[in-house]
Amino acid sequence: MKDKKLRAARIKACRVEFPYFSRLLHSLTFIEKPECGTLAVDKHLRVYYNPEFVDTLTHEQLIGCIVHEALHPFLLHHERAKRIGA
Repeated sequence: MKDKKLRAARIKACRVEFPYFSRLLHSLTFIEKPECGTLAVDKHLRVYYNPEFVDTLTHEQLIGCIVHEALHPFLLHHERAKRIGA
């Protein structure tokens, strides 16, 4: 199950790579969504992922992707998208 791979990457990110984002990263919920091309996140910290894409990533790449996605709602990108009409 890809969810297990994602959770393992999140744990390493919290303990080793990005401990200062630990609370944010533990707030993420992973949802398998094959129609999603790669990874996506919404303002509620739900990370949608394509399991085939996740399979192509190394552990380190997956950590980077998870942190990248978590930063979108943290930096309020959804608010900016509303302002510009996206």
